[in-house]
Amino acid sequence: MPNENNLLPEHAQLAAVLDNPEAIKSIKEPTEKMQIAAVQKKPELVRLFTNTTEKVQLSAVIAFPESVLLMQAPSPLACFTAVERMFKADLPPTTGILAAAQRLVFRMKGNRKLGEPDTEAVKEFFDEVKSFKH
Repeated sequence: MPNENNLLPEHAQLAAVLDNPEAIKSIKEPTEKMQIAAVQKKPELVRLFTNTTEKVQLSAVIAFPESVLLMQAPSPLACFTAVERMFKADLPPTTGILAAAQRLVFRMKGNRKLGEPDTEAVKEFFDEVKSFKH
């Protein structure tokens, strides 16, 4: 039996997601707008999506920075935004810092899988970006 949410018009599906972000789980191919609506209210839902757009990723990390750790392939800007918000840092979005933030996020994801703390990775990140800030 087909899922009833996939038979609804797109605007009705979006309304359902706005009312209950969990409704996105029953939509076979949610649009970018639907994904944004869902992650703005419940950022951890970003883990459900493959090939998310940068807008969806940014919506999630603005709502909850740690959601970047749930993303399959976070963009450099999503990583930068998350790191800046997690550590309350004021960093310029230069190419070097964007790349360093992305490396930090991937390292943190690896640490979480291994049950290891992020302390050393974070320290190394801030040591590295000092050279970019001046």
